[in-house]
Amino acid sequence: MTVFLEIMGSLPVLYSCFSFRKLWAFTGPGFLMSIAYLDPGNIESDLQSGAVAGFKLLWILLLATLVGLLLQRLAARLGVVTGLHLAEVCHRQYPKVPRVILWLMVELAIIGSDMQEVIGSAIAINLLSVGRVPLWGGVLITIADTFV
Repeated sequence: MTVFLEIMGSLPVLYSCFSFRKLWAFTGPGFLMSIAYLDPGNIESDLQSGAVAGFKLLWILLLATLVGLLLQRLAARLGVVTGLHLAEVCHRQYPKVPRVILWLMVELAIIGSDMQEVIGSAIAINLLSVGRVPLWGGVLITIADTFV
């Protein structure tokens, strides 16, 4: 028996029943980020790249997934320690010019990822309408659908 247990005695173990509310409080933001990271548009672009290049670029997919996992883990740790999300930390730590540059880079990344989804939706509408709706019409329908 250890010295700690001899002095303190045995500690009571508290058991609590499973709660979805408690689970959601811990996993909610992480679950949302995992959905955003592996959305259907991302998976489709991975499949299309694989169809063109075969297995030659599979190591890049593994590397990108590992780096993404590392960055999300670091952002989660930063959030736990500071109580702020990444944008708030950047706002407090950087002067105005680097903040604007970071904002523009993030906006360009968002536009780049949304562009493939809009084009994919336009192609799907074109295929489903058997060519009656042109691609530019599918883009307009997708844009209108986004705002509705």
